[in-house]
Amino acid sequence: MSSEKINTVLIAELIGKIKREYSIKDDKEVADLIGISAQNFSAKKKKGTVVNDILAWAIENNNDLNLLFKNEKIDGRRKQNLKNCYLENVACWINETLIEDVRNQNWFEVQFEKAFPEFKKWKEEKENKEKILPGTTIKKVA
Repeated sequence: MSSEKINTVLIAELIGKIKREYSIKDDKEVADLIGISAQNFSAKKKKGTVVNDILAWAIENNNDLNLLFKNEKIDGRRKQNLKNCYLENVACWINETLIEDVRNQNWFEVQFEKAFPEFKKWKEEKENKEKILPGTTIKKVA
């Protein structure tokens, strides 16, 4: 299969995904959606350059590029899991590094708090809240 035929097939699949995702019936509606005229859309589709317009539209409108180009939709839960997985890897690496040498822990704490002063502030506020738990009565001693 020539690259021209492959491009035609891929472009047709991409347009099909947009039609399904947005409940669109024809190319004119896709053209309207991405912000170009139907004639321009048709010409660019034939030349194989409409992908540039689709990509620009997707990025401008914060569309899920995974859905359009990889055939997989990343929902909010999966995004959160990916973030959590990354944070778990960071935590694992930090723990492994800190176990090697106690000096690494001191260095890391200092560097982290320098890089993220808001973390240091959050930590101090949390420690202060823990000192005075809700429901704890404070007795004044004279």
